[in-house]
Amino acid sequence: MPADPGVMRLDVTEPWPFETESFDVVYSSHVLEHLYPHQASHFLSEARRVLRPGGTIRLAVPDLERIAQTYLRALADVRRRRDPVTEANYDWMVLELLDQMVRQRSGGMMAEFLSRPDLPNESFILERVGLEAQPYFEENRPLREALDSMAKYRGNRPLAVFGAGSLGQKVAGRLKALGYRVDFFVDNDPGKHGRDLDGLPILAPSRVQEAYVVVASAWADEIRRQLVAAGRKEREDFVCISRLGGNAGETPSPQGELHRWMYDSFSLGRLLENHGFEDIAECTAFSSRIPQFERYQLDTLDGRIRKPDSLYMEASKTHSPL
Repeated sequence: MPADPGVMRLDVTEPWPFETESFDVVYSSHVLEHLYPHQASHFLSEARRVLRPGGTIRLAVPDLERIAQTYLRALADVRRRRDPVTEANYDWMVLELLDQMVRQRSGGMMAEFLSRPDLPNESFILERVGLEAQPYFEENRPLREALDSMAKYRGNRPLAVFGAGSLGQKVAGRLKALGYRVDFFVDNDPGKHGRDLDGLPILAPSRVQEAYVVVASAWADEIRRQLVAAGRKEREDFVCISRLGGNAGETPSPQGELHRWMYDSFSLGRLLENHGFEDIAECTAFSSRIPQFERYQLDTLDGRIRKPDSLYMEASKTHSPL
C-alpha cells in the first residue's frame, strides 16, 4: 500500500486516470524493465498524453550496455587471474544479467548472494547496486564478525551453538551451509537436555568447557554474562549473535520483480523518439532539466547515487498532438 495518503496506487499498463496535458513532469525509476515491450509502449503513450507542452519525462532503468561491459570485464579478469574476488565479481555479474529474468522467489539468487557472510567483493557490489545492498550487509554483519573470531581463535575445538531455539537452529543451518561442522547444541532449559535438534544433541551448559561456542539466542546478553562468569572469554572462547539476516529468497516472488526487457541508451532513446518525444538526452543521477530536481533526492540520497547501475534519460514534449 502507498506510504503516504497523497500517493495513488495504479496499474501503469492500463489507461492512466489523469486528464490530458495535466502534468509538467513524468518521472519513472526502474519501472520500464518490468514491462513487456508493448506495455512499455503504452506507458510512454500515456506519459506523453498527460504531459503539458514543454513538459519533461525522466526515465531511469538498468543500463544494459554497462552491465554487459562489466560482465565481459569480470569474465576476462577471472580467466586471467582466478581468486575469490574475481570469481565473486564474475558470479555477481552473471546474476545481475540473468537473475531477475528467471527468479521464482522474492529477491532471487541475488538476495542469497548478498546474504553470504563471507563476501569478498562487498565494495564491488556497492559500486554496482549502491544503497540497495547495504541492508543485506548490515543484517549479516553479526555472523560475519563471528566467523572472523572463529577463524582466529577456535583452533581444533568442537563447535557448539548455545540456543536450541529458532535462532540457534537458523545459525546452525547457516554454519553448516558454509562448510562448518556443528557438534552439538547447548541450552539452559533442562527440558531440552538429552533431546536432538536437526540430528544434533542438546546438552547442558556444563558440557561446553572444551568447545568454541556460538551464542545464538534472543537472551544473548544474559548468556554472555553466564559464560564470562564461568571463566570464558568473548571472542577467544565464544561469540554472540542476537540476530541474523534472513534469506530473502524464502517467499514467492511478486511478478513486479521480474525483468521483462532491458534497455541501453540507443534502444531507450529510439523508444522515446518513436513516441513523439524530442530533445532526448542521456543525463546523470545528479543532472536534470527539471527545475530544482536535486532537492527531491529521487535518484540520489545525501550525495550518494541510489542505483549506480542505472541509465538516466530525459526527453521533452514540445507540442500537442494534432
